[in-house]
Formats: sequence, C-alpha cells, structure tokens
Amino acid sequence: MTNVERLLEAAAADPDATAWHELYQEVCHQGQCYPDGFFLLPHLAQIAAGFAPASRDNVLILAGQIAVDLDEASRIRYAEALAALRRSTDEWISTPTDPQTFPVSEQVGLY
Repeated sequence: MTNVERLLEAAAADPDATAWHELYQEVCHQGQCYPDGFFLLPHLAQIAAGFAPASRDNVLILAGQIAVDLDEASRIRYAEALAALRRSTDEWISTPTDPQTFPVSEQVGLY
C-alpha cells in the first residue's frame, strides 16, 4: 500500500483527520496539484457522498484544489466524478456550520 493510499484510507475514516492535509501535501506542491493525483477524484467523490453534508469540508476542498488543475482531457476522463462532487458540494454549501470554515458566507448572504 502506498503512502497516498494509506492517507486516503485514514482520511476516509474521519472527515476531520489530519490525513486530509497530509494527502494534499502528497499530491500538490506550492498550490498546484500534480496530474498523478487526479486519480483521487473518483475516490474523493465516493468519500464525500459517504459523509454527512456538514462534514464534507476537507474532502470537497481537496477535490476542488485538484480539480482546478485538471487539463481538458482529464476533465473529460473524470466528468462523472466531477458531477458527483458537484452534487455533494451543492448539498454541503447549503449547510455550513462554521462561519470560519466558509468565510464568504456573509458576503453572499448565506447567514
């Protein structure tokens, strides 16, 4: 089992695990995520769907950080996972529980 697989397993078990930060460190560097980490998107979609909407902060933030660096071919390849992540995000964004976690909530009128 690779380090990324171990971290993913630990993160999947706990929405607040420190493994989320460590996983980001493994697949991203200086704000850019590597193509080698793109394979995580389907896994992250599955994990997000398994967490309660209010507990999806870390998984959706990581997925977003990875997704922003996808090239066009990868967007097509991972379209199903991206659609699932969008659904999870739609559910999550309507239930923020901590204004510090979602700092723009006041700016867009959610609170």
